[in-house]
Amino acid sequence: MSDKDWWVRARLRVWGHWGRGGVPSLPTMSTTEKARIGRGGVPCDDMPDPVAEVDAVVRSAPTDQRIVLIVAYTQTGPLAEKARRLHITRWTFKRRLERAESFVALNL
Repeated sequence: MSDKDWWVRARLRVWGHWGRGGVPSLPTMSTTEKARIGRGGVPCDDMPDPVAEVDAVVRSAPTDQRIVLIVAYTQTGPLAEKARRLHITRWTFKRRLERAESFVALNL
């Protein structure tokens, strides 16, 4: 894996983490507050600039690639399970993901 591939995947992981409701390196709520008022966090409507940059590229990707990026980076589970969610084979999922990551790399 080249440095560029690693960099793109790292940016996509941060984007996916934010999409799941977390802001990297910022806790949503302290343990004490979770115990006091429940598990919810403080909503964060302000998308950090690096995340917004990746989000704009993902939104401009072709539909089949955009969907694979969203599932791959914002949902949990093994690759085969993610492919089943989209009703495609694992091989097809992997190829679309590679094309989608290339699209992001070219457009970031």
